[in-house]
This record gives sequence, structure tokens and C-alpha cells, in this order.
Amino acid sequence: MAFQPAPEMLGVEVRYLLDGEEVENTFGVSGLTTYDTTNAQIVVDNLLESWLTNILPLLSPLTQLIEVYAKDLSVHDSWEVSAPTTAAHYGALGGETHPNNVTVAISCRTGFTGRSNRGRMFLPGMTINSVYQNTIDDDWASAILAGFAATSAAVKATAAEGVMGVISRYHNKLLRPVATFKGYNNFMIADDTPDSMRRRLPGRGR
Repeated sequence: MAFQPAPEMLGVEVRYLLDGEEVENTFGVSGLTTYDTTNAQIVVDNLLESWLTNILPLLSPLTQLIEVYAKDLSVHDSWEVSAPTTAAHYGALGGETHPNNVTVAISCRTGFTGRSNRGRMFLPGMTINSVYQNTIDDDWASAILAGFAATSAAVKATAAEGVMGVISRYHNKLLRPVATFKGYNNFMIADDTPDSMRRRLPGRGR
């Protein structure tokens, strides 16, 4: 795909190892100021700290958080920043771990309709304490959503006043000249049935 500018936007990747398999969650961040390596580093540092505190403990002990990475999307061949973990950090949710492909779809809402204005994140590392048979546990789901809300607030607290959100690159199946951004204003689990990410099974890659 030809380069498409996304002005004043960061492409963020939260990177894990799930039972040895590389997996990630991706989303955009945009702020009220132009990003540089200094304020973008603050964004990924805050994201890492919040993910370690509010989300990782709710995942299985086979889930290891590796780093939070971000790159500038405004120009081609621009800079990148990273916040790697300084020690091995694993999830702490009890119970037998489900296979790698078992996941929950977090619906990331922006207040606008249409696929270009919504995002989804599929969390790794579910256990029998987070889902029983075909239903996601209500208490676990509430804790996960609270974790995402806290993480969103942590990004807003940075010097760049960033907002997590969805970057839209296409409209009516055509590449936009310039990418657009809509910030998340709510997180929800619209379906209490677990989802499947088959590429997270061993040997299939992220």
C-alpha cells in the first residue's frame, strides 16, 4: 500500500508473548499538540504503566507483556518510540488457561456510527475464571472494561493530552488521501460469547 499520511497520530502496539507466541493489540492515539519523540515517549510510558496495573493482572499467567511501541504516522520513514518492560511481567488470573485462540472482543466506541468510526481489541490470555463454557464471566468483564477506562484516562493525562482511538484509512473501499481519527469515548463487550483468533495458535504468528 502506498504511504498514507495520518497527521498528528501515533500508531500504538501493545506487544505480548502468549505461551511463547507473539501477539499484539493495536490502536491509534492523537493529541492536541504535534507529537515528537519526547511527548510520544510519555504516552507509551503511561500506557505501559496502566496496562501493567489495570489489564495484565486480569490475564492468564501465560501472558507476558513485552512492550508498548508507537510510531509517528504523519510522514514516511518517521521516528518511533518504545517502552519495554524492565523485568518479566505476567498475568495473574487464576484458573486453567484456555487455548491461545480464545479471546474476548472489546468494542471501542467513538460516538459515531459506521465501521470507520469503531474499533475492536481482542485480548489474549483468558482462563476458566474469565469464561465458563460459552459465556464470559460478568465480574471479569466489568474489571476489564474498568481497566480500559483507566488506561484511556492515563493517556489523556499526558502532556500531549492524547486520546486513544481508531484510525480510518479507507472509505467505501477506497484509500483516503489522508487518514482520519476518532477518539474512543466508551468501551463495552457487546457479545458475552468468547471469540476466536486462530492466528494466535502456536506456530501461526501474530
